[in-house]
Amino acid sequence: MDEMRAVFERDGWIAGVRKIGHLLGIDPARQQTEPGARLAPLDASREPDFTFFIKYDTLTMRHAELTADELTALKAGPVRIVPAAGLTTPRTVFDHRCAEEPAAGLGSRLVHFPGGHNGNITHPKGFAEVLRDSL
Repeated sequence: MDEMRAVFERDGWIAGVRKIGHLLGIDPARQQTEPGARLAPLDASREPDFTFFIKYDTLTMRHAELTADELTALKAGPVRIVPAAGLTTPRTVFDHRCAEEPAAGLGSRLVHFPGGHNGNITHPKGFAEVLRDSL
């Protein structure tokens, strides 16, 4: 994450987004999409969200860790948690592990959605189907 922030600060938000893609195993030139899916352009309208994410959210992600007590509280809580990951997300990247580890800790199965990290964009119909079935 530090490397991504350094790229963002040195080369700008688009370079930072590309670094995120690299870290998450996303190759925009080779993303599979379901028929009819329209990918959003990487234009100025997306800069504020990505800038906020890179400047603030990545700091908290680096230090986030579920303790055994927190997992116990989540299991006992009123909300059903459905850990999920993209089907084509590499198993070694950060965001897949962020779904896999809570699934194991909660004793639940990991639900796989079509596509990778951004399957809601690349496979919107398939994503919606799995979401409906999961909830």
